[in-house]
Amino acid sequence: MYIDRYEIVSYSRKWNNGKQNKKAEITNYCDNTYHGIDGKTFLQLLSDLNVAWHENEHRDCVIHVSFEEPKERD
Repeated sequence: MYIDRYEIVSYSRKWNNGKQNKKAEITNYCDNTYHGIDGKTFLQLLSDLNVAWHENEHRDCVIHVSFEEPKERD
């Protein structure tokens, strides 16, 4: 499978006075809107970014997929 566009975002909630804030902030971001990626390479990218961004923290991974009509490219 070929992925035409992707966006990978990592969120975190900061701690203040021993309490975790309700509002999540973007801590890391990666996207590609010009060049796609092969599905297997994308999975490896996700794994590598998880290790680089979160070291050994546990994070839930949520994926949203949409199949759209092709857009004309410049």
